[in-house]
Amino acid sequence: MRIGIDFHAAQRDGTGNCTYIRNLVENLLSMDSTNHYYLYVTDPSHVYLGKFKSLKNVALRPLVSDHPLIRIPALGLGTKRDRVDLIHVQYASPPLHRGRLVLTVHDISFVHYPALFRTSELAYLRLMVKASLKHADRILTSSDYSLRDIEQHYGMAAAKTVVTHLGVDSRFRPVPEEPARDVLTKRYGLEGRFILFVGRLDVRKNIPILLAAFDRIKQKKNLSHKLIVAGKSEYHPQKLHDIVARCRSNRDIVFTGYIPESDLPFFYSQADAFVYPSLYEGFGLPCVEAMACGCPVIASKAAALPEILGEAARFVDPSDVEGLAASIEEVVSDREVQERMRRDGLERARRYDWPATARKTLDVYRNL
Repeated sequence: MRIGIDFHAAQRDGTGNCTYIRNLVENLLSMDSTNHYYLYVTDPSHVYLGKFKSLKNVALRPLVSDHPLIRIPALGLGTKRDRVDLIHVQYASPPLHRGRLVLTVHDISFVHYPALFRTSELAYLRLMVKASLKHADRILTSSDYSLRDIEQHYGMAAAKTVVTHLGVDSRFRPVPEEPARDVLTKRYGLEGRFILFVGRLDVRKNIPILLAAFDRIKQKKNLSHKLIVAGKSEYHPQKLHDIVARCRSNRDIVFTGYIPESDLPFFYSQADAFVYPSLYEGFGLPCVEAMACGCPVIASKAAALPEILGEAARFVDPSDVEGLAASIEEVVSDREVQERMRRDGLERARRYDWPATARKTLDVYRNL
């Protein structure tokens, strides 16, 4: 087969779409040397893409622009030029393309929480996702929750949609305390015990609730922990910093910015708890990565998170500051609870691996 993959998201470090497409393609190529892959990119000089240039069954195909109004039509023209048998994209497909269409839609958060998106982004998603779903030969999504959500909202036939869970890279595993502490101290200047959040700092992640819960604990209890908030700032970052400024415990709140994936296991392994109060998730990969490193997870009882994390996590109402504060306090203060959650989390995380995701995706390609 000649397989075309929209690979532009692989150049966007720190996003869920980037993590998905990188791991999917790397694992496809590690198990499949028969089919030929055309990877459509917007920046062929990106350092990450260097690993593909020597592979005989891979061709990097540059697109003229990263702007979707130019990139998407150019992608369609590229598939015709390369005579692909199928094309695999995330969320938005070219209206004119060659080959069968495989579409990945991880979730439809823009349907349920339109206020969380920029006006232009919302209009783009509403238009492109609906049209792409209609024309897709197969739809891939990350959880049973998202499958039902897509089918109910868009009226998709169940036979057209396949769940391909996300995976956890092998680098996410418990790191011994001494080397982990050494990295955190020398590279990030962090010492002592801490509570951790990792993810894009956009409105959907519900960071103000986390800040309020942390501030409440610090005022009521003699808790020595810091709160580490790691991720790129998106959507009105100044508002978040204004909220932090009003917290009486603001000296113990640390925004690290984006952390490379190679360093995340050190954070997960040393955190007393990973807290993820997101309003809506189609999977919740940072939670599973934290579990794979032996970190207890406290997450919202929302969307796909209960399905993916099962009984290994502690769940809270994402609007309940008091409930979140109580859960954090109990987990970080009780070593027995921490150890039980570490064991359960490690076991749960073993369910999700990228080779399985790639095998299932390759089966979809072959069936088409």
